[in-house]
Amino acid sequence: MCTRVIWPDAGGSVVVGRNMDFARDLHTNLWKLPRGVKRDDRVGGGLSWTAKYGSVVAGVYDIISADGVNEKGLAGHVLWLAESDYGTPDPARPQLAMSVWMQYYLDNFATDPGEGGGEDRRVHRLRVGISTNPLVVSGQRWGVRVIAPMTVPPK
Repeated sequence: MCTRVIWPDAGGSVVVGRNMDFARDLHTNLWKLPRGVKRDDRVGGGLSWTAKYGSVVAGVYDIISADGVNEKGLAGHVLWLAESDYGTPDPARPQLAMSVWMQYYLDNFATDPGEGGGEDRRVHRLRVGISTNPLVVSGQRWGVRVIAPMTVPPK
């Protein structure tokens, strides 16, 4: 499970604090990811893109961008709640692996993708290459909802 607190001040700044409440070391490393890199959905779901913006991210197990901010100031934080269940995924929506979900948004949007008429690129079903447990992304913007925990982290 993860916990996040957001504190906006009257001057327009926002402070974000987060905790990753896991019982094991997540082997977190910081990565600087340049713009111009080609990426794909990692599950053969037909989604590919070239990063429009560079970013700095905290990588978990060197495969998942868990927290990050892009060069335009858009920040994202992947939250995990294993007990969540949000129903059956819609097979008509593109698929995107949990390992690149947040990176997709940091790569493609300068501001909140849900505001100002931003492109609706909601992704519903995820699969993770290191586990057979399904994950689901659903909702209008940055909500990640996990329907099964990752059982075995990679070595």
